[in-house]
Amino acid sequence: MSLKDSVESVLTIAQTQLSKIASHIHLDFLGIHPVAHTYSHYVDHQQPPAAVFPTPHAANADNKIVQQALLYDYSAIMAQPFVLDLPTVLCLVMAFLPMLIAYIMGKRLIPGADSAALPRLLFLWHAYDALTHFLIEGSFLYHCFFSSITISAAQSRFGPVFLNNRDRAYGATYGPAWDPTARLWQEYAKADHRWGGADPTVVSIELLTVLLGGPAATYICYNLYLLANGRLGGRQRGVVAGRTWLVAACLATAELYGGFMTFVPEWLAGSPALNTSHWMYTFVYLTFFNGLWVIVPFWVLWRAADEVTRAFVGGTPELIGGAAVSGGSSRKK
Repeated sequence: MSLKDSVESVLTIAQTQLSKIASHIHLDFLGIHPVAHTYSHYVDHQQPPAAVFPTPHAANADNKIVQQALLYDYSAIMAQPFVLDLPTVLCLVMAFLPMLIAYIMGKRLIPGADSAALPRLLFLWHAYDALTHFLIEGSFLYHCFFSSITISAAQSRFGPVFLNNRDRAYGATYGPAWDPTARLWQEYAKADHRWGGADPTVVSIELLTVLLGGPAATYICYNLYLLANGRLGGRQRGVVAGRTWLVAACLATAELYGGFMTFVPEWLAGSPALNTSHWMYTFVYLTFFNGLWVIVPFWVLWRAADEVTRAFVGGTPELIGGAAVSGGSSRKK
């Protein structure tokens, strides 16, 4: 690099830094102190003091500016304590509602014979899986693309910018006040702030989850309904059962991979987005709701391997109608 290029590079960097400092001084002059704290955090490597999380759709201009200023201040989100009020209870009810609906559907659509235990469990899980993907995670994607506020394009933005749109901030945090799904994700964002905005990596994973995982789970439920209600002949039952286990195994693998890519990079970075200050955040929001998509997919893979093995050693797969003991006896022969 020539001396001229070096000087131009230094001048460009200096100009950029001076512009940032001037912008923050201007906001400080307006009385917006959280911006100064956020900037000093990245310059002096000091933890910014806790700040109050901005209220979506603030009524006055000052609150709107503060909301924009706190956009990437992690402490503003992480400082929120857990409060068991009516909105929080309603959010928890909304989160558990797909499980209740899936249970009712399983009781009505899958016969109650003892031999239907496996089909009913598979149906319960995949119905809950599909409802969660379509209704809850689908609402997350909706807010990522359609709920936003206008911010200053000159404001310092750290990390990737969603849709490369520097004058808007997207996510459920900025959803309509009347929308219960926005409130649901605002509540969950207290434990993992990435779900309050539009993190490009999270959005990418959720796009696959909703657009592929949801239809796959629905397809499995439909096949289980056909198998459990005697609507297929002998050969057709074998074909449908084989396809069901193939799709179920692929879906389980995809969900395990999705969970890995959601949390492992966060852990490797020191978990800056995770809030474990309250047991509800740690054990209910983070562990329970995400742990389901680890434990159950592993169980599905284990049962799929067992069914495939049983088919190859001459037993009758349980999903087609064979008893669990028949597979074991067939292996001993």
